[in-house]
Amino acid sequence: MAELTLLQKMILKLIGGAVRKKMGNIITFLQGKKTYLLSAIAILGAIIGYADNQLTLLQFIEAVMVALGMSSIRAGITKSGPNNKPS
Repeated sequence: MAELTLLQKMILKLIGGAVRKKMGNIITFLQGKKTYLLSAIAILGAIIGYADNQLTLLQFIEAVMVALGMSSIRAGITKSGPNNKPS
C-alpha cells in the first residue's frame, strides 16, 4: 500500500474529527430514546402488517402490546435507577 501524503493525512484527520463529533451528537441525542424509538418502529411494523393482511387482528394486538410493554419496562427501569430513591 502506498504511503499517504501529508495532505491526505490532514484530510483524513479533519474528516475523522467531524465524523466523530457528528456521531457524538447523534449518540447524545438518542440517549434514553432508543427503546421508545424501537417500540414506535415495532408498532409501525404491526400496523403495516395488519394493513397488508399479513397479521390477524389477534397478532396485531399482541405485537402492539409487546411493543408497549417494552416501553413501559424501560420507563420503569429509568424511574427505579440507582439515582432515583423511592419516596
